[in-house]
Amino acid sequence: MPAPLPLRSRTETEIGERRMESQGETPKGRRIMVTFDIDGTLIRSTGSSSNHLHRQAFAHAFLQVFGLQDATIDVVQVARERLPEMKLKMIEYAKEHTGEVGEGLEVLPGVTSLLDNLSSNNVTIGLVKCLS
Repeated sequence: MPAPLPLRSRTETEIGERRMESQGETPKGRRIMVTFDIDGTLIRSTGSSSNHLHRQAFAHAFLQVFGLQDATIDVVQVARERLPEMKLKMIEYAKEHTGEVGEGLEVLPGVTSLLDNLSSNNVTIGLVKCLS
């Protein structure tokens, strides 16, 4: 039977960092990041205008790239080689229509105060999106 591995002793620095973390402080030189999924966690898509800006940007890109009027994300198959061009056109549309970004979206209760609290405590906030 092999000998057990020796326990690594903690340095004074590690012990101090653990104490700071337990008290809600961040050791010098270390940063904290919190990531969130978006839909259903921070916001909720609501009603018939759900994802309005995304749908409009998609239709704009189809018109610009393929010349298709009133195309929707739900019914059109995109040629793989044109996806980079589609992405650019969608970004172009979104930048031109920033005033519509919240249409069809509702910030969930408690999210604003949570994000404000994290930001005021120097916590980096990240958003993640599942691509499947």
